[in-house]
Amino acid sequence: MVSDLDFAVFIDGVLARYAVSPSYRMRLHSEAPGWEGRRPMGICPPEHKHAETGNCYANHRCRCEPCRVASAQRQQDKRTRQAERHWRQERTKTA
Repeated sequence: MVSDLDFAVFIDGVLARYAVSPSYRMRLHSEAPGWEGRRPMGICPPEHKHAETGNCYANHRCRCEPCRVASAQRQQDKRTRQAERHWRQERTKTA
C-alpha cells in the first residue's frame, strides 16, 4: 500500500514535469481568449450577412436555410472548377 506521503511526492513530481513541458508553457503564455470571450458556435454575429460568404457556415456553423443553400452551391462550383481544370490538364497531355 502506498502511503499518502509517497503519493503526494509522486503527484508533485508529475506536476513538476508537466509544468516544464513546452506544450504547457505555450498554453500558459498564449494570448488566446478563454471560452468566456468567444461566441457560442451556431450563433452568427450580427455583422455577418448570411449566405454571402462561407464564414457563417464554416466558422460559426450556422445551418439556416440560406447558409446551407449557398454553401452547397459554393461546393458545387468548386467541384465544377476542379473537374474543368482536370479535364484541361488531361486534354493538354494528350495533345
